[in-house]
Amino acid sequence: MPKGHLPPPELQTHEFFDPRFGSNLCLVCFLHCSRVFGTFLSCDSAPRRPGSPIHTPLRFCSGDRPLKLTWWYQVGREFSLPGFTLVTPGLSWFLPLFLLDSWTRRRCSDPAARARYRIKWAHSEKFLAHPGFFRTSSLLSRHFWWPHMSRDIKNFVLSCPVCAQNKPSNQRPAGLLQPLPVPERPWSHIALDFVTGLPSSNGMTTILTIINRFSKSCHLIPLRKLPSALQMAQLLVKHVFRLHGIPLDILSDRGPQFTSRVWKEFASALGARYTLTSGYHPQTNGQTERMNQELESTLRCLTSTNPSDWSQYLPWIEYAHNSHVSTATGISPFEASLGYQPPLFPSEEKQIAVPSVHHHIHRCRQFWTLTNQALLRTAEQNRRFADRRRTPPGSGSPPEIYLPAPPVVNWLPVTQVPMRSSQ
Repeated sequence: MPKGHLPPPELQTHEFFDPRFGSNLCLVCFLHCSRVFGTFLSCDSAPRRPGSPIHTPLRFCSGDRPLKLTWWYQVGREFSLPGFTLVTPGLSWFLPLFLLDSWTRRRCSDPAARARYRIKWAHSEKFLAHPGFFRTSSLLSRHFWWPHMSRDIKNFVLSCPVCAQNKPSNQRPAGLLQPLPVPERPWSHIALDFVTGLPSSNGMTTILTIINRFSKSCHLIPLRKLPSALQMAQLLVKHVFRLHGIPLDILSDRGPQFTSRVWKEFASALGARYTLTSGYHPQTNGQTERMNQELESTLRCLTSTNPSDWSQYLPWIEYAHNSHVSTATGISPFEASLGYQPPLFPSEEKQIAVPSVHHHIHRCRQFWTLTNQALLRTAEQNRRFADRRRTPPGSGSPPEIYLPAPPVVNWLPVTQVPMRSSQ
C-alpha cells in the first residue's frame, strides 16, 4: 500500500444484495433464478458461455451441497437477474474480493462509518484527485450501493475543505449591484488610475488617467514612474484643482499612493472625501478602467510604426475623447462641461455664440440637468442588467445575516517570504 493512501474499501457478504429482501436471501434468489434459469439449474450439463464464471458452481444446484452466496453473486453478475440489486465489489485490486480488511472492520463497524470511509476514499485519494459530485457518484455507483447514497456523497463533496479552498465557484456572484452616487456638476467627483509598463518615450513610462465622472472628460498626464503620495497631491493641484476647483470625492484603487497617511491628510485638508475601491474588484472604478482600455487601443493605432513616440500623441487622444459623444450621457464631455461643443470649422462659430451671460448660464444648467438624468437612467439600466446574473445577499438564510466572500488564497507560502535582517 503506498504511503498516504487509504486502503480500498471492501464489501461484506451480506452487502451484495438489496437489504429490502430481509434475511431470506437464499430463498429469494433461488425463486427468481428458478423462474429465469429453471432449465439450467436442474442439470449439470447446462449450456455455457465461453469464459463464463458460473459453469463450475452449477453442480451445486442438485441439492447435495448448500447454496453459496458467491455463486448467486456470479449468476446475478452474469445475467443481471431482476428482483434484487447487486452491488459489485469496490476498486479492490489490492485485496481479494471477499476478504474484508482488518483495518476497515476495526474502524468501520457501523454502516454510516463505512459509507463515509468509501466516499472519502473515492474522493480524496491522490489518484482520484478530488472529483465533483457527479464523478464521485458515478465512480461509487459502479461498485457500491447503500440507502441515501447520493445524499451522502453530495453532503461530503460540498463540505470538503480542500475543494472549497482551491476550486473556483461556478455560482452567480452574491450581492446585488450598488452603483456609485451620480454627481450633479462637472469635476465634483473624479477617478484616478495609472497605465504602466509602456515603452520609454522621452523618459516617460507611465500615464496618469483622471476621469470626470459627471461629463466623462479626462486628463492624460505622462509620468516617468509611479508617483509617491506627495507627488500625487502636487499633480492634482497642477492639473485639476487650478482648472476645475476642489472636488468633493476622489475615487482610486488601493495603491500605496492612496493608502498612505500623506494622501489622507491631503484629502482631509482639502475637505474632499477619498474613496477606495474594493479589493480584487476593479469594477468599482470601471470608468477609469474602460478609459485605460480605450487609451491603449488608440495608442496602438497611432504609434504602430514607432511606439516610442506615444507621449506626443496624448494631447490629441485627450481632445478626441472629450469631443466624442459618450454613450452614458448622449452628449460629448465638452458639451457636458462647457455647455457647447468646440467648433472644428469657422462656420460653426455662429452656432455657439452667446448673446448674454444669463443665456450661457441657462444653457449650461440645461446641459447639466440632461446629463444628470441620463446618468441616472444609465446607472439604473446597468444595475438591472447586472442583477440578472447575481443573487441577493444572504439567499437561503435570514436577510439580516451578512455572508462574507471566501478568503483570497495566497499562493506564496509565508515560509518563502524573505525576512528583513535585524541589523
